[in-house]
Amino acid sequence: MARASKGEGSIVRDGDGWRARVTVDGKRKSVRASTKAEAAQKRRELLQRRDAGTLTSGSSPTFEAWSTHWLEAIAELAPMTHQGYRWYLNHYINPVIGSITLEKLKPEHLEKLYNSMRDGTHQKLKKPVSPATVRQAHSIIRRALKIATQRGHAGRNVALLVSIPAVPKAQTEALSIADAQAILAASENSPYRARWVIALLLGLRPGEALGLTWDNIDLEAGELHVRHQLQHIAGRGLILKDAPKTDAGHRTVKMPQFLTQLLVEHRAQQLRIRAEEGDDWVGWQYNGKPIPLVFTQRNGMPISTRLDDDHWRELVSQAGLPHTRRYTARHTAATIMLDQIGDVAVVAATLGHSDPSFTYRVYVHALEEKKVTLAERLNAFAPK
Repeated sequence: MARASKGEGSIVRDGDGWRARVTVDGKRKSVRASTKAEAAQKRRELLQRRDAGTLTSGSSPTFEAWSTHWLEAIAELAPMTHQGYRWYLNHYINPVIGSITLEKLKPEHLEKLYNSMRDGTHQKLKKPVSPATVRQAHSIIRRALKIATQRGHAGRNVALLVSIPAVPKAQTEALSIADAQAILAASENSPYRARWVIALLLGLRPGEALGLTWDNIDLEAGELHVRHQLQHIAGRGLILKDAPKTDAGHRTVKMPQFLTQLLVEHRAQQLRIRAEEGDDWVGWQYNGKPIPLVFTQRNGMPISTRLDDDHWRELVSQAGLPHTRRYTARHTAATIMLDQIGDVAVVAATLGHSDPSFTYRVYVHALEEKKVTLAERLNAFAPK
């Protein structure tokens, strides 16, 4: 066997067995093996632990030390997902199990964590969280421990030994057609009327609508192209994230003719405001490039999530309706489209669902109502 390079440790004879040696922080770390091949494997594991920065003083890393390294150096996540995982680790997970070393972490530790989240006794919670939140915390722990196990930092993935109750099917909240029409009527004097038509009739996600740029809009063809999402990332501010290059991510949506006309008028109004603002109009640049957003503040800057939410609250109030979250507009659009056309595949493509069966499962209530209508119409074929 070729001699290991400097810093890569060594394998030496030790009586009737073998010993793998690796230097960590100036100290020699060694483990014994019965065969040379086993010693080579143990040397590789020692090197992996050393290079991950988790092998110190011969002790197993704590879950917090490992999960931090895993999140920042190993896991490849979208910015919003990374932010969410970090929040879960800091807020839910590490306050309870972060100080426990991987070698001492047991299924019972995870069960205690999940029970405290469910019953509201968690040290950082004031009330119980939903089953979906518990399940997400479990998923993050399982992913972190999977890599730890593969690299030899943990003997087993204890998350695989814990059963998590299934999450009940979420009940989607949608406005009635009459309420949607009331909101659209209230938006007639809003500078963002086209924004709310897109939300209530085409179902774009808030970030997709706010991330629309004028080169995403084909006024002649009456189409809009979903290519980006405007997102707020803690510590970074607003980013323009590319949508996944799939049929569900990158998609083309046909617009009703009146929406196309609204966008023509919106564009003209935007140009008038830019001229009126003069030097006060700053626009928005991202990664050094000017971004011609369709929906902006008066000075050309993006509309933040909080500001967009304020606009929605005001609009719903003007329509005389109780408050509901912005995402309700997307659910409402799905219900309206299913009512108008009843074709799940078309509605799924418009909403950006990769699988029409998902659309069916989420909006089955709207389709059940269509079944009643179908049964009534089939009465026309009754024998005379």
